[in-house]
Amino acid sequence: MNFEAFFAQLHGHTPFPWQSELARLACAGNWPEFIAVPTGSGKTAAIDAAVFALAATGRCRRIFYTVNRRIIVDEAFERTRRIAAALAGPRPDQPDVAEVAAALRVLSGTDSPLDCVQLRGGVYRDSTWVRSVTQPLVVSATVDQLGSRMLFRGYGVSSSSWPIHAALTANDSLILLDEAHISRPFAQTLAAIARYRQSSKTPFAFVQMTATPSEDAGSILLLTDADRAHPVLKPRLEASKPVCLVESEKGKLVDTLVKKSKDLLKANPRSLAVMVNRVATAKAVAARLDGSTLLIGRMRPFDRDELTATLQDELRTGSGGALAAPRIVVSTQCLEVGADLDFDALVTECASLDALRQRFGRLNRAGRNIPARAVIVLPKEASDDDPIYGSALKATWTWLKDLPTVDFGLSALPTGTPDLLSPTQDAPILLPTHLDALCQTAPEPAAQPEVSLFIHGSQRASADIQLCWRADLPESPEGWIATLSMLPPLAVECLPVPIHQFRQWATGGKFVDSGDVAGVIPDETDGGAIQDPLLVWRGPNDSFILSDLAHLRPGDTVVMAQSMAFDSTSYADQAERAYLAVKRRRVFRIPPAFSRPAGAGGAVAALLAFAESPDNDISARELPVVLHQAALEAPDLFAPLADFVSPIRIDRYPGGCGVILSCAGCAPDGDDGDDALSHVSVSVPLTEHLAHVRAALPAFALTAVEEAAAYHDLGKADERFQAMLLGGDLNLVWAQNTLFAKSPSMPDTFDERDKALHKSTLPRGFRHEMLSVQVAQKLGVKDDLALHLIAAHHGYARPFAPLVQDDAPPSVEVQGVVLSQEERIATPAHRLDSGIAERFWSLSREYGWWGLAFLETILRLADWQASAEENL
Repeated sequence: MNFEAFFAQLHGHTPFPWQSELARLACAGNWPEFIAVPTGSGKTAAIDAAVFALAATGRCRRIFYTVNRRIIVDEAFERTRRIAAALAGPRPDQPDVAEVAAALRVLSGTDSPLDCVQLRGGVYRDSTWVRSVTQPLVVSATVDQLGSRMLFRGYGVSSSSWPIHAALTANDSLILLDEAHISRPFAQTLAAIARYRQSSKTPFAFVQMTATPSEDAGSILLLTDADRAHPVLKPRLEASKPVCLVESEKGKLVDTLVKKSKDLLKANPRSLAVMVNRVATAKAVAARLDGSTLLIGRMRPFDRDELTATLQDELRTGSGGALAAPRIVVSTQCLEVGADLDFDALVTECASLDALRQRFGRLNRAGRNIPARAVIVLPKEASDDDPIYGSALKATWTWLKDLPTVDFGLSALPTGTPDLLSPTQDAPILLPTHLDALCQTAPEPAAQPEVSLFIHGSQRASADIQLCWRADLPESPEGWIATLSMLPPLAVECLPVPIHQFRQWATGGKFVDSGDVAGVIPDETDGGAIQDPLLVWRGPNDSFILSDLAHLRPGDTVVMAQSMAFDSTSYADQAERAYLAVKRRRVFRIPPAFSRPAGAGGAVAALLAFAESPDNDISARELPVVLHQAALEAPDLFAPLADFVSPIRIDRYPGGCGVILSCAGCAPDGDDGDDALSHVSVSVPLTEHLAHVRAALPAFALTAVEEAAAYHDLGKADERFQAMLLGGDLNLVWAQNTLFAKSPSMPDTFDERDKALHKSTLPRGFRHEMLSVQVAQKLGVKDDLALHLIAAHHGYARPFAPLVQDDAPPSVEVQGVVLSQEERIATPAHRLDSGIAERFWSLSREYGWWGLAFLETILRLADWQASAEENL
């Protein structure tokens, strides 16, 4: 394989010399410690080199491109998406792309050579990227999202899935940390993780990308003379970007920014960027610049995608078509990093020197032959201790004023001194005792380290939560959990909001403005009681109505009614769009309060009558016809139904009034620690499911993992569990001669499952995997790893089994052995001497914190994959 040919076939031009050298080093297994090239030099091509090296060596299947910004590096994700699309269907003139794709398919074991993901705030069970341990993958992530996952406390991830996310981020992975100089604490933590992994057998690499590597840095990849002479890079490096420095009067920052913007617009530039330090400032400036576009981090992914797609079409580096009017973009720090946009003019609020360099990286990015004009504005009231930039803001201004001329051209501006850079701190030393506490995910220890300290240092970092709006929530919040259980929130429909700002808003307190960087947050003011009903979504078993903000944690998803506005802005329900985009599942909701259209035709009337009561049935054969006809009769309301095809799934809202219709892609995609995935469209005998899971294991699975797969669900032989699978009827169990792992009779709504559980007499909290351990031991399984994997394959037993009161369990007969009632009562898994905890700790020492989690993940994802295929 040839990297230069691969790169040229992907992008239509050859790589820069430093990019080719990076690919050569990567293929040799010698990733540099630092990549120190300036902005505009194509740093995101490190992804191309990583993908090529993965195809060539089979090492580091998961590539993480991360940066310390609340906004994901959108350009990195877009680049990865283009690479993945090319690999999925190479053209005849792309033979080297086809060769790389073939190698990646061998690694994945599927038809998908490369997956790409944006990780900007997790939502419960929105985990499509964790479906396989073998799938080549590129993830664009914030340091909060990546760091919390690596430390077993993934923000927005259910606790049962924490070990999976930790395993997949720290095993067979490459971390590309962009703008590493402003992520020093996280870089230190990553270095500690790399040291603790030294005995691990899975690959791991960590690369820092920054123009200012530390003085004690090891291997550094720099631009060469060949790069500086390159016909594309040379103009970028030598382009002049002269700057005018302006100090605004006190309280007149917005006025000054608007005036200077209008002054620059008199020269009729093709485009103008206005970059500021606060969200409120950006909103105020945009409101006064006619025709401007506001771009801030506080946007839902769908909304942001639509906006950035337009901007990329017009302003991507290399695009030069005429525009009807100058494109004016007003933004916060979200435009500093990862945006391949090329502006003709720039007005920016003063910031630290490194932040200003990033902003000027969007000015004449391609080194065109234009008069690139710029203004830096310092507000009169600027503090020597700015909440975002500390003392670096005023120090940078003083330094700039002392220069004979200010030119932010890459080759013109002096390097500056460390005191001009954004403030950063050291992380606490990550000790084994910290990891011993963090690896305990079920249950969590009462005292445990705060993971944000290892990501941002001791500064109070502003982690995000996700806000989701739904229009079909019942009037009483007590019914929200059951309603949301049918269509749980997904990341793409949620708005990321700093947790401290949400707390201020929820209690009616003063809303404190901030920037779009992860930095120090202002002191929180005391508020009153929560003003409106809000629900924290953590899955059907752990969600709750929010009454005390102390229960809110980073990464949580907060759901509210569509009628509620946040920060004076109203947001529409986007659930249908989200499920089609993420799950490939068409969804249409007719909730109980659905408005009946006037003059509706026969098909609409039949559909609404069907939705209002289960007594008004429509046959499976007739339903598609009714849906399509309703779409024709009332297209304003029912147009999406024209795309529905059989089989169509019908879920009724709690109480039976209202339906959710869906089709395609309904297979389960995760594991929330309960037995909801035991519902499938066809019955699956227990023996068949065990065989399916073994077949889904990767070729490199250890013998102990294969043994665990063969026994992991034998605890489902409990007659009460079998009854739950059949709707709760024990009489049906006694009449059957087959043990099932999954059944279409298993209720798939929260309320109905709860009723079936009660009817079956199965005790609440029963864990079939703990009974599987007892059965496996009775069958002669002695391997500690196999027994632990059986116990942990739904995320429990790390280190203890849940406490379950089961005073009269029935005897269990399976695979020719009988586990008597007396034996079950004598050694319940939750007893401290049951062996569950001892195995966890001894295996953690043997395989390491992330190594044991990876072995668990191999089995758990094989179980997910088998369950998904059984439901097709």
